[in-house]
Amino acid sequence: MSNVTMASKGKIAIPVKVCNNLKVGAGDQVELVLFSSGRHELLASNSQASALKGMLRPAKNVVSIESMNASTINDSIYFYNI
Repeated sequence: MSNVTMASKGKIAIPVKVCNNLKVGAGDQVELVLFSSGRHELLASNSQASALKGMLRPAKNVVSIESMNASTINDSIYFYNI
């Protein structure tokens, strides 16, 4: 675990070791994620979408965009007519 000190203007310096582990450098973006427990987690925002390939199994049912749009419209009409 690394401790950092916040400067008077709210800035913090992330230790080099943490930057190396996150594979981030100057100009890279990071996310601060808030969990329901009140804990925050620092995540690197530098991964490519292609890195997600293979994480999910192939879809059993293929649905068209038109079908999804129609379903969304029907659901919203139902929701607002209650």
